[in-house]
Amino acid sequence: MVVAALLAAGAQGQADKRFEKWYREQIASRIRLSGYRDLGYHVETVTGDGEAFDQTNYGGQGDRRFTDRGFVRAVGNKVLGLFDFDVNLQDSRFQDPQGEKFTVNYDAGAWSFSGGDIQGRLLNTNRFARFNKTLRGLSAGYRSGPLQVKALRSQARGEARTVSIEGNNTPGPYFLQSSQVVRGSESITVDGVTMVYGVDYWIDYDLGAVTFENRATGSSRLIPPSSTIVATYESFGFGGPAGTIEGIGATYSFGKGGRAGTLGVTTMRQVTGSSGRLSSRLEKFQGYGAPGTPYTLQFTPLPGQPLTVRIDGVLQAEGVDYYFDPVNKAVFYITRFVPSTSTVDVVYTPTPTNNVQGDREVFGLDYRLPLGKGGDLTVSQAFGRLTNTTSPQSGQARSVEGRYVSGKYTFSGSWRDVGDDFVSIESTGFNRNERSYDAGVEYKPDQWRSFTFNTSNNSIAVRSVNGAQTTVNRTRFTRNEFSHTLTADQTKAWPLTFSVVDTKSATSAGETTVDTASVSTRRTFGKLSSSLGIDSSRISGVSSGSVDSVSLRSTYLASKVLQTSLDLALSNVRSGDESGTGRSVNFRARYFPNSDFNVSLTYTDADNGGVSALSGFSGGYGYGYGGNGFSNGADTSIVGASSGRRLAVSADARLSDRLSGSGTASYYRTSGSVSSNSETRQVGGMLSYDMGQGFRLEANADISRTQFIDLPQTSSSTTAGLYLDGSPPGRFSFRVGVYRLFTGGGGQFGQDNASYELGMAYRLADRHALIFNWNSSRTTGYYPQLDTESSLTYRYQIWRSLALNASYRFHDVTNLDPTNTSGAYQSRGFHVELAFNFGQ
Repeated sequence: MVVAALLAAGAQGQADKRFEKWYREQIASRIRLSGYRDLGYHVETVTGDGEAFDQTNYGGQGDRRFTDRGFVRAVGNKVLGLFDFDVNLQDSRFQDPQGEKFTVNYDAGAWSFSGGDIQGRLLNTNRFARFNKTLRGLSAGYRSGPLQVKALRSQARGEARTVSIEGNNTPGPYFLQSSQVVRGSESITVDGVTMVYGVDYWIDYDLGAVTFENRATGSSRLIPPSSTIVATYESFGFGGPAGTIEGIGATYSFGKGGRAGTLGVTTMRQVTGSSGRLSSRLEKFQGYGAPGTPYTLQFTPLPGQPLTVRIDGVLQAEGVDYYFDPVNKAVFYITRFVPSTSTVDVVYTPTPTNNVQGDREVFGLDYRLPLGKGGDLTVSQAFGRLTNTTSPQSGQARSVEGRYVSGKYTFSGSWRDVGDDFVSIESTGFNRNERSYDAGVEYKPDQWRSFTFNTSNNSIAVRSVNGAQTTVNRTRFTRNEFSHTLTADQTKAWPLTFSVVDTKSATSAGETTVDTASVSTRRTFGKLSSSLGIDSSRISGVSSGSVDSVSLRSTYLASKVLQTSLDLALSNVRSGDESGTGRSVNFRARYFPNSDFNVSLTYTDADNGGVSALSGFSGGYGYGYGGNGFSNGADTSIVGASSGRRLAVSADARLSDRLSGSGTASYYRTSGSVSSNSETRQVGGMLSYDMGQGFRLEANADISRTQFIDLPQTSSSTTAGLYLDGSPPGRFSFRVGVYRLFTGGGGQFGQDNASYELGMAYRLADRHALIFNWNSSRTTGYYPQLDTESSLTYRYQIWRSLALNASYRFHDVTNLDPTNTSGAYQSRGFHVELAFNFGQ
């Protein structure tokens, strides 16, 4: 019996070890947690301005007995050998609206499934029934031999839009008429040429603004008023009717490897959701310092709805303490210096986003036939209809696209006939209602030379809505291009690209012709690398004028420790009696003799030259977008040209084993219709000294001055801080600090501040600690206040990533101006918090 028991115990032990190994290999090692979470229970007494307390405490959740703050992200890779998932949980409504998501993927053999927040795609073989959109739902796929099927059903999370914007002779920013652009959803062209993210442009996804600048190199591109930007993207929805989308796509390949062709079938349906509800939103900012710095809301406020701005709980007056940009209503400026220690709270109602109206259905057939080596022929047809509107419509779309390679020649061509009343499921892309054909030929006689000719002719439907009446007008756009490229080793010769483009656009107002010639080359001379581009355009017809541009980029590697780069772009615009030369200058230099010291210099200068538009000009590249049969759009654009100049010097130095420091100095001026119209000078520095025995001393200071252009108002500030941290051997540690703010410039907005902090911790035993914190801040001048807060906390570290905190807090905010009734309150009470820290 004893032997049997020992054997059984041994077998159980082996089984436990096998299970532990299996759990570690199949589950634990394949899941990664990151982030933090703070779960709190609060018993508190509050008197005074309760709304100020609610907004400034617990991340804006001061009115709740239970609070849940922080974020947790869990990522699983082939858990149990089957599942991938990505879960990101955020607190309440104050974080990135695109960040909250839950996605699960399953892939096993012929079957695949995706659920949650997914990037919904069908097989997309039919150009008129393609789909690519952010969804919340389920998709499933099946693949077996020559058959492939994919289906989805979901609720739409965003709105697909395609918009066109005329250049204004600057690199930007160009506003896409929507905030909260879904990250990575955009495709952008300039005069029909696809731009590459990170190389040709960068985008502020929160603001929906595109700037044609390579941030890594500093090179910029001026977009002249004779050029058209077309952007297709998806904007994150808020408060609008989401609706549902469902569809199925299938392909079947004939012959081995599809050599006899591939047949595709697609059917989709989009059902409009019910009317959305208006709801308010709280967004929080730390102070941005100088008053010329923009604060950007994640959505555009809905006109006519209440909007409040508080700084440290004190209500601010619009037009006095802050103002919104007159062109872009998602941007506002504060008229005085706001230190980073202050919190700015904005409560507003976002403008609801709307999907395309009506229920939509589309059915498509397509067939792709391989042609020779590297060629193919695709025939597509689709039937689409719009229902559930005051003006139902339906139509069909057809196309033939082909490519054929024969020796040194490549031939391509397409024909499209998209009916004026054809509609498809709302999706990003450059489709439009048109009748058109394109043809092209490329000839490469050898590896060094290539010749290309392309032509296109388009009759485009442009839809305009006036109340309940919809009118469709047709415009014509033709384009002919010839280019020659001569490649070469740029260290020994001059590679050359030359092109000539002729475009004609015709509307009811008349015809406009644009003839453009371009040449570009590059060369490397030892440590100096340069590239040069020249463009010249002549415009005639309804509009007349000329645009001549030159761009130069040079990089000089003087040595292993000194690098410089210069980017220069000039664009001269002439229209009638007006003439102006826009410019974009970027110079960068970096000197880094060793790991203990580096200094960098940056200079940028951008100006539109005073001529940012051509009267009555329409180049034709943007016709037919914005409210066509494929995606939504806007009737008006956020336009405007701004100029700016910036000079900045920064340095970092490790002066000894114990002493390190850094310093910055900058000058920035911005003016125009989409800017703060201000000039700011700033200088600052920081020193850190390791005193030994666990003691560290830190000091920082910053001086800035802002002058508003064409206004007598100025703002200046001086900040300074001194902090001592101590963690000597033993159980005791502390931090003590003082911060001062002095403002000037005259006027009624001057605000001085003196802040003090004291923190002490005493380790009672392993995992047990007692912590005391005290902070006091006195603001004088504009909106004077006295703010004092103290707390005593007992902390129990349950394990490395989990702590339990029990504390008593007292907080008193007193207005020193008896006429100010907002922002003052007193609170006291007990708090219990469970704090998780993942990935630490």
